[in-house]
Amino acid sequence: MKKILIVITDTILLSVFKSWVFRARKKDTLFFAKDSHAALQILTTQPIDLLITPLNLSGIDGIELIIAAAATCPELKVAFFLSEDFMWQSEKLSKLAHFYFVEQPSSLKEFCCFEQTLGVAEYQAPVLATISITDFLKLLMCRKKTCLLMVQNEATQQQALIYLENGVLYEAMCGGFKGLVAMEEILTWKTVTFTFMPLPEDAPFTRNIKVSLSELLEKHTQV
Repeated sequence: MKKILIVITDTILLSVFKSWVFRARKKDTLFFAKDSHAALQILTTQPIDLLITPLNLSGIDGIELIIAAAATCPELKVAFFLSEDFMWQSEKLSKLAHFYFVEQPSSLKEFCCFEQTLGVAEYQAPVLATISITDFLKLLMCRKKTCLLMVQNEATQQQALIYLENGVLYEAMCGGFKGLVAMEEILTWKTVTFTFMPLPEDAPFTRNIKVSLSELLEKHTQV
């Protein structure tokens, strides 16, 4: 089995799972982190093939974690835990073709069953570098995330900014264009990288794009 890093925030479960891995002599293939910072530290010291993380993490959340990981490990594969808190979103999330979701184990018995399926997860999970801009924006919308996102076109090195508030598209800036025109240009980009920028404190964005993000993405996929 390839090397897999699993983020578990429950300290009791984390201890139980790590003890089982040690007894099963799999400590060289299965690694654990309690949060995003610990995960990023492991990624700098181990050639991890697959990262599995919850979406909901304190501080740096799961989405920000995979983007930070992509900066240094573009060939890393990634999967998200779909915990009970987010099971109601499973139908929407399952439609995101460029992401892979697995149910989060909540007991040692469930973890043992989960461990037996990791080979399938490693095979089916996408490489970070192949994440499409449409699926990534759908994930941000589904999670109702507030963020200032920098998008870079890998073909031209052109950069753009997108601002979302609670998953609602407020503003986009690309070259000399702003608003809807800028957003439509960004959606034509094929291979991109993402960076989360610090949110502005003194001058928050007003909503300059009245069309919903879901409408724009639907229109883009039909072109």
